[in-house]
Amino acid sequence: MGRFLGLALLLVIVPLSAFASDGDLKLSDLPHAQRGDLLLAAYAVREIPLPILDSAHQPNGPALTVYFIHAYLVNRGSKPITFLLGTEEQVGKATSGSMLAVMFGPSYWNGFSDVSIKPRIEDYRPITLMPGEVASLPMKRLEASDPPKRLKIGYGVPADFEKVSDVWTGSVTVDVPVP
Repeated sequence: MGRFLGLALLLVIVPLSAFASDGDLKLSDLPHAQRGDLLLAAYAVREIPLPILDSAHQPNGPALTVYFIHAYLVNRGSKPITFLLGTEEQVGKATSGSMLAVMFGPSYWNGFSDVSIKPRIEDYRPITLMPGEVASLPMKRLEASDPPKRLKIGYGVPADFEKVSDVWTGSVTVDVPVP
C-alpha cells in the first residue's frame, strides 16, 4: 500500500504554466477576488486518478480524482485585520456535480434560538495580518468521482462573529481553473 501512495504523490499534476509564463508561481498570477480589504487567491492541483485495488488487486470501484486546494488571504487594507481560519473539523466543505465548491473559515455559530453561546475565539484559529501580509490557509484534499467543470474557492466568516470579537466578517469567492 505504501508503494501506491508514493506513486500517487509522484503523479500530481501542477499547472504552473497556466499562471506564469516563466514557470515561477507568483501570488499575483493566481486567480483572485477581493472584498473590502481582503484578497483571496487560490489554485488547485490534481492527481492522476488511480483505481483503488481490492486484496485480489482488482479495481474496487471507479478511480477517484483527487484535488489539492491551496488558498491565501491577503490584507490589502491600511490597518491590521483579524481573520478566522475555522476549527480543524470544519476547515472546508465540498459539493459534487458539475461544480466543486470549497469553503474555508468557520461555518456556523454556536447557540440556541433564544440565546447565543459565546464561543472561545481561539477555537476558530484567529490570525491577525498587518497591511500587505499574506496567510496560507490549510491545504484541502478533495476527492471527486467525476472531474468537475468548474471549481469555486471561497472564504467566509458569518456576521454573527462580530458579536464576539473584532474580526473580519463576510465572504469572498473566486473561480479557479480546473486542472
